[in-house]
Amino acid sequence: MQYFKVPISFEASTYVSGHFYLKPLLPLYQNDGFYYLLELSQDYVKLYEASRYNFKDLYVEDFAPDRLEEAVGFDHKPKMLQFRSGQNVHGAGSFHGHGEGKDDNKKELLTFFRAVDKGVKKAITHKNVPLVLACVDHLVEVYKEASTYPELYHENVGGDPEFKVKTSLHQASWDLMESYFTKSQTEKALQFTELYHTQKTSYEIDDILHAALNGRVDTLFIADGDDIFGRYEMENNEVIIDYKHELNNTSLTNLAAMETFRQGGKVYSLPSNEMPVKESSMNAIFRY
Repeated sequence: MQYFKVPISFEASTYVSGHFYLKPLLPLYQNDGFYYLLELSQDYVKLYEASRYNFKDLYVEDFAPDRLEEAVGFDHKPKMLQFRSGQNVHGAGSFHGHGEGKDDNKKELLTFFRAVDKGVKKAITHKNVPLVLACVDHLVEVYKEASTYPELYHENVGGDPEFKVKTSLHQASWDLMESYFTKSQTEKALQFTELYHTQKTSYEIDDILHAALNGRVDTLFIADGDDIFGRYEMENNEVIIDYKHELNNTSLTNLAAMETFRQGGKVYSLPSNEMPVKESSMNAIFRY
């Protein structure tokens, strides 16, 4: 016997069959939001793989400098001092600053951030998900100028990240990103409406199940709490729908949802009154 702790609750139910009933776990991945978080300052760099429930250190320091001096050199001095004679009664002379200014500081930051950017791209595996910065505001524009990452997010988590508790930083980044991922669900529901009455959508159970088994479902909407029971006969590719769960049938809803998820589609579990086609407990957008 093995058990796992998960950050969501379930309604108690019994399901007896020769396969796993995993549909209740899908909310873990619904708008869970996969993104990267880069903590950034002149002497501190950390990269995390994050989602609603996960926060994993990717050890970017293996691929990138973790402070400015490593990129621009340890012999750098904040500014040069120039001697000026005859400026006081004791004849000792005086000094005035020369050289270093805002332009020089920006050049050094750009050098540092370009090196960090290269390291980030080596450390991550998915190049098409958002990268969020956690840094003081004035560093954001400099990093945007240095970075070539295509999905750098336009907002940042403010403040110096080095002194923030990681759980608080995770929550702050999720608060920033949650609406971004919720927007994806809204856009998919709108896409279903726009494609309605075309062959790219369906609310018919057998059409959806056949498409899910063949990897054709891009997005599947399922109604909360609803299960359609029946049998899928692989020999003749036939779907038989029953009125209730029996020992020799299965949840076709669970089967369609898990096959969609397994083959890279998105699955959204919604209240019945929020389904694109409310009269059906399964709605789908097809890839082709």
